[in-house]
Parts: sequence; structure tokens; C-alpha cells
Amino acid sequence: MKRYFALALLGLILLAAGCSGEAANCYDSTLDPYEQLEEAKRKVASDGRQILLQVGGNWCKWCVRLNRVILGDQALHDTLDKHFVWLHINYGKDMHPKSKSFLEALGNPQQNGVPVLVVLDGDGEVLLVKNTAELEEGDGYSREALMAFFGDIGWVIPLLRETNPSGHVEPAAQ
Repeated sequence: MKRYFALALLGLILLAAGCSGEAANCYDSTLDPYEQLEEAKRKVASDGRQILLQVGGNWCKWCVRLNRVILGDQALHDTLDKHFVWLHINYGKDMHPKSKSFLEALGNPQQNGVPVLVVLDGDGEVLLVKNTAELEEGDGYSREALMAFFGDIGWVIPLLRETNPSGHVEPAAQ
């Protein structure tokens, strides 16, 4: 009986280690997305980075996988951090009451599925919406594709500003 208890306890510990922490529980339904954005805008005002919204939920296995890939690879995480302030916007049944209007103001980037990456400038204007299906590889995400996206965005953003000086992006026609 003690052996079964020890195995069960070990299983719970391993399960908790694999499913807890920032990678699996990064979408917080108690956070007001407008407040998150205002805090991020203050941060980028002093350092020139952009804002990266990852829209998704803890219920979404692809959202959790994306977090695990980024957080599990120091070089990838450092590249993301060099160019962005990274926010997680919770989407789903348990989302913050203000999340619906927040996402509508962004043009409903989640309309084609989650996770979706939204790049904002320092004023909170949408520069780019990235479908993460393009970054997938097998049952996960391509490290190379993510590294290219996070690293190349540094020179792409000035081009986006030149082609769209207002910083406003209209939602795609349905």
C-alpha cells in the first residue's frame, strides 16, 4: 500500500511540475487587458521595444505548447524579450469582462483561432497579426520559425510604419 501511495505522490509531483508555473497558467482571467496594455506602453516608452500580445487560454493545448517552447529555450526567450514586452490576453469562457471589448478594438485577432500573436507599437496600435499555425512544426512549434519571427521583427516594424503611418490596421474582410 505504501508503494502505491509513493507512486501516486510521485505522479502528482511530476504532473504538477509539468503543468504548473508560467508556461501552463500564463493566461490570467483576473487581469484587465486595458490595464496590462497601459503598463506595457509605459515600459516600451523608455526602451523602444514593441508590445507582443499572445491571445489564447490555459484551456488551449497549442497556447500552452507555445509558452513551453518559448520559456524552455533561453535564446528564444531572450530574443523575444529584446524586441517585445510580452503579454498574455486570456480568451475563452473565463476571460476578463473587459476582454471582449479589448479584442474587438484590435479587430478580433482571435477570429481564426488561438493562439494568435498581435504586435502593437508603443501607442498600442496594431502593426501585425500573426497566425501561429504558420509557426507550427509537427506537434509543436518550430524554434527556427519563432526565432526568425521574434528576431526579424526588429527591422520589419519600421517598414510597417512606412507603409501604414497611422499604425491602424483594418480587420481582414470576411
